[in-house]
Amino acid sequence: MTYGPDDFWDTLAKTNWSGRFDSFSEDERERLRLYSSLAAELGQEDFHQEPLRFSVKASPEESYQRLEHAGRTQLRSMAMVFRQLWMQSEPARFNDMRNLLRRRALPEGGEDVVVMLDILGARYKAASREVMMKNVWEHDSMGEPISVVRAEQVIDDWLYSGPFHTDPEKVERVKSWSKDPYEYSLAKSIRGLAAVMWELDLIVQDALGERAALAASA
Repeated sequence: MTYGPDDFWDTLAKTNWSGRFDSFSEDERERLRLYSSLAAELGQEDFHQEPLRFSVKASPEESYQRLEHAGRTQLRSMAMVFRQLWMQSEPARFNDMRNLLRRRALPEGGEDVVVMLDILGARYKAASREVMMKNVWEHDSMGEPISVVRAEQVIDDWLYSGPFHTDPEKVERVKSWSKDPYEYSLAKSIRGLAAVMWELDLIVQDALGERAALAASA
């Protein structure tokens, strides 16, 4: 399965990133292995194998909001893996692994990998800052919103509203939104960030020598 824009994914996949990093400590290698393992597990989750659709109809004859995805059980299962790549203090958090690779890039020959890691960092930030929902003025719903809710807040609010932790303030915020639009925004937010997590894993695999090993054994 291919994730992300084909041209960018293909550039990452076709480039050999091995040999462009200084040696890692055993602890760093273990964390990189954990990242790669979690990224692979995330891609195998049933939630990512099914389509995600949200449809709305409003007419005198029929009105509905309809959300289609693999199911709430699968969403929760997938989030158990995702949160280990997302949340602060987790040993294989995306930003920490990207920063580790950047620090270990060799002075000579590592310039292009640093550029790619910076691009991935920018892509991840953009995905986390994408506007998912808006609070609008009652009598001017098409004008400038009162406030916006970005992907990172959608995810963090949901994670801390009961599925894994409970924060009363976040619980109330989640309750204030309509259930199906919120859940669609959550799933869309996670998928946008997961795409960049999978892209980084191509570099992680090469840094560990795993893609070359797999090719040799094929």
